[in-house]
Amino acid sequence: MCGATALMVLSAPAGAEIAPDAEPTWGVAGQLESASNNFESEVWDFAQRGDVIYAGGKFTSAVSGPGGRSVPRVALAAFDAGNGTLIETFEPDVRGGAVYAVELSPDGSRLFVAGEFSSIGGAANTAGLAALDPTTGALDPTWRAGLERPWSDAPPVARALDVSGPWLYVGGSFTHIASGDARRQLTRVGRVALSDGRPDPTFAPQVAGGGVWDIEPSTDGTRLYVAGFFSSVNGDATYGDRFAAVQTSDGALVPGVAPFQPNLDRTGRQYALAVTDDLVFVGGEEHMLYILDGQTLERRQLYFGGSPSFLAASPLYGGGDFQVLETVGDRVYAGCHCWGYLLESSQGGTLFPTNVFSPGSWTPVRSVAAFDGTTGDRIDDLRLDLSGAGGAWALLGASDGCLWVGGDIT
Repeated sequence: MCGATALMVLSAPAGAEIAPDAEPTWGVAGQLESASNNFESEVWDFAQRGDVIYAGGKFTSAVSGPGGRSVPRVALAAFDAGNGTLIETFEPDVRGGAVYAVELSPDGSRLFVAGEFSSIGGAANTAGLAALDPTTGALDPTWRAGLERPWSDAPPVARALDVSGPWLYVGGSFTHIASGDARRQLTRVGRVALSDGRPDPTFAPQVAGGGVWDIEPSTDGTRLYVAGFFSSVNGDATYGDRFAAVQTSDGALVPGVAPFQPNLDRTGRQYALAVTDDLVFVGGEEHMLYILDGQTLERRQLYFGGSPSFLAASPLYGGGDFQVLETVGDRVYAGCHCWGYLLESSQGGTLFPTNVFSPGSWTPVRSVAAFDGTTGDRIDDLRLDLSGAGGAWALLGASDGCLWVGGDIT
């Protein structure tokens, strides 16, 4: 059980870089049981609407301010962005499991939530995906898009949401999306209308062999990048193994790009994505952050979250996975459970074991690191003094210049 310090805010005066000092903070506590993951992270995602920060996760209570009282809140809570006070008038009724992703509609009128929950308030077609009133947390009665997984004993799960154009894209472990009289087979990734939740049958990439952990559209909206623990997309195991780029027009694989090649065959999940105009960042297990060319998807650079001593013994085991990526302006922030060093490849995108890390590339990291969104270079002036076990699983660049960090942080 983690403590009530799984959330923290890193502040910056207007126009300044984010400083490594935490503001007086609030937090969440408790740990919901989960059939889809065993990571002890209370916080999984953030969203902001004006002066309100929404936090979704596996928690069972929220703490209103430093040293404040504990208030029951299951999986979803809202806080004042300025002083951290729990907004107690926001009272969602999330039942049966965690919230892994939160996303606002472009006009701010709906708060979309996704996760492992069985329903919102017991309503039909709200398993794993729903739209809420962002002020009260009540279920939006005009929007439905529940997830289904009828051929499995496991519940349907959505782990990622993203808005692009008129669509809400959804990624996770499910086989169908149902909205009123519309029920479509959409395997692990799909999209629904922002207006009413009806699934789109024309976008139906077939992801097989595991689940989707993150999705991210390209900046021009023509591609959707998909990452996770899967073996093929549309039957293609070369261009659809753990990472893929599909066309948003029809769900087909993007032609003419480089296939994704993990550092090691035993590498499993790719947890996180971030996209800029120039680069695609992919982070995951076995402690690697891959930086790809935004057009060709060829590797430009590799980072390893570990330590020189671990690397000397074996590059396979020591270190920490990259778990969340967040684009903030011209930077990309990465969260991991790496509590030692960040090692930069001295040979660009060359994979282990032929790649060599020079001693000068070993820079300290405490769960969060920053990178230039244009070049992929490490930004070395951000060195946070965090502690914990599972590390950061949620990051948000708030409108006031603060970086919000959530996860298994003590």
